[in-house]
Amino acid sequence: MRIDVKSEQRKFWKTFDEKLIENGEPFSILYEKGGEVTYWAVVNKKQSFVDNALSIDFLVREQKVRINIYVRTDLALFSIFERNKKDLEAMVGVPLKWVEGTRNKNTRRIAYEIPVNTGYFSNYAETIDKALPIVDKMKKVCEIYAKNAFFDF
Repeated sequence: MRIDVKSEQRKFWKTFDEKLIENGEPFSILYEKGGEVTYWAVVNKKQSFVDNALSIDFLVREQKVRINIYVRTDLALFSIFERNKKDLEAMVGVPLKWVEGTRNKNTRRIAYEIPVNTGYFSNYAETIDKALPIVDKMKKVCEIYAKNAFFDF
């Protein structure tokens, strides 16, 4: 089955918005850049292109949702997370991937991945229900360790 990636992204983010409203809007997401839907959304940001972010990636072809604490180049900031790795992982309560330099050698991610059956809109709400508590816990981690580096409001 051939999947229209942009169409799936629109469906996913629309469902995510609906789930946020249904859950009392615990945070906001921005998933457009230049008026176009992206595969990623940033949490509590006023602009989409940022150096540090709590982000949610809807990876259609990889069939997963990835929740990230993303640090573009600030290794000193990331070292704060590394020094507190045990406490951070206990706060989030799920196994996290600590990823270094996938495209830029100084980029770092602390990520959690949730499988999603892309192309089948009916399972997006269930996947988002699994993601929301993880995003909320990772948001708390960012607030504790580096709030001013991650959120605009």
